[in-house]
Amino acid sequence: MEPEVAVTASSEDNTIHVWEIRSGSHLASFKDNTCRANALCTLGAHGDYVMSAQNAKAVFHFWSWGKEHTHVKCTSPEKITSIVASPDGIHVIAGAISGRMYLWESNTGRLARQWEGHYKAIAALKTTDDGSMVISGGEDSMVNVWDIISLVDAAVSTSPLPFYSWSDHSLPVTGVHVTAGGCRGRVASSSLDRSCKIWELASGTLLLSVLFPVFLTCVSMDPTEERLFCGSGDGRLFSINLKPSLSATSLKLSTDSIDGPQEFVGHGKVVTSIAVSYDGVLLVSGSEDGTARVWDVGSRQVVKTFQRHKGPVSHVMLIPRPAHLFGSSMAQTDKKTLAPLRSFKRFNAEETVSSVAVAMNATHRFANSSADMTDHSWIADDWTYFNSASSQEHLEGEVNQLRTQVAALQEENRRWQTVTNDMYSFCSSEILKH
Repeated sequence: MEPEVAVTASSEDNTIHVWEIRSGSHLASFKDNTCRANALCTLGAHGDYVMSAQNAKAVFHFWSWGKEHTHVKCTSPEKITSIVASPDGIHVIAGAISGRMYLWESNTGRLARQWEGHYKAIAALKTTDDGSMVISGGEDSMVNVWDIISLVDAAVSTSPLPFYSWSDHSLPVTGVHVTAGGCRGRVASSSLDRSCKIWELASGTLLLSVLFPVFLTCVSMDPTEERLFCGSGDGRLFSINLKPSLSATSLKLSTDSIDGPQEFVGHGKVVTSIAVSYDGVLLVSGSEDGTARVWDVGSRQVVKTFQRHKGPVSHVMLIPRPAHLFGSSMAQTDKKTLAPLRSFKRFNAEETVSSVAVAMNATHRFANSSADMTDHSWIADDWTYFNSASSQEHLEGEVNQLRTQVAALQEENRRWQTVTNDMYSFCSSEILKH
């Protein structure tokens, strides 16, 4: 197993830093980045590139491990709030502020699918370790599971439906974690409703719901699935032992009780992101206090503190040390092995279907015409018709009718959006009162 490095990013200070988690050494920096939590990932089967969705604009930035400035920049269809790459590096899935989801082929940059994933912004995305499913958590309090095979299947023309859709949370979902085991793994989610829930992917069953003293911002588990870790809004991290907990279906934890969660105390502000090392010994956390900390899980003590960020640390992740990292002996010799990188397209290829349809219509006309193919008199007839006053009046009437219908639908959509937002605000306030 390659030694692990921590990658930390900020939503404000324009920098990504790379650290050796056991020695605390600073290994590298990348410039020109401002991303939020869950909007950073590595791309490629060997983590050849670092990719992030920018916080303030609809742009993707890519970096190669050999230099600190951006390798590629490309625009996205809208502001992206969460991204994840498949384990084999073939696909990238993104969630947007509108709730739409997008899927690209990373080797060509082709936008293979876009669909309505949630009703509100998507907060977190994770894939199973076999790349068969992607799990999304949204501010609409939903956790959805999507079958990637169906998403990439060009024969499926209809809008995809989630394989599972879990609505057990009552407030926005803030984090998602998926354990090993592919479609037989488990999914954990955290929420502003102070609860963390664990589901079984194979059956879609809710295994455990844990209620914490404060609202939660992120969630993770150790590789053996024995401990659950959650970051909170008051700067504390919580850990619970899942072995006895999974014998129950619901737990309400109090820090004053003997069987309450273990606490990691050190951050002064909201914990934004957490990650657990491959051996389960170390826990890395990022916070709005501008620090990233490395904790010893057994003693719950801070062993390293990373303080180079000049703004909130929005995201942390742990990855095997890349072969192309600065200072690596392979960085120079293996440059040619980097996978090619293409700019991601903003639009789907299906947008050219209208021009294709016109060509097909012309072909169909010729194929079904009993007239001589050298007789072009039909062109003059069509030209006369399309330029006639009756044709123009008819087309103008249809256009005006369509405009009226679109305006009515837009007004109806705005009305329902207002009703939905009012209802959501009312329900949220009532829940928080109790």
